[in-house]
Amino acid sequence: MLVVAGLLFGVLVYLLSSWPAEHAPLFYCSSFLVVVATMLLSTGVGCFYLSSQVVRRTD
Repeated sequence: MLVVAGLLFGVLVYLLSSWPAEHAPLFYCSSFLVVVATMLLSTGVGCFYLSSQVVRRTD
């Protein structure tokens, strides 16, 4: 099940990276880096927000 989830995540990242590369003057590598950076940034912001909510609930 974890292998299937990994494959689906890889396909999602590939599709999200290939779309801007086809529609804008970007190379696939730079488009891939933008997608990965956006995913990491949104994950970090979400973890920061959720951790502040957990601390607020425990006080």
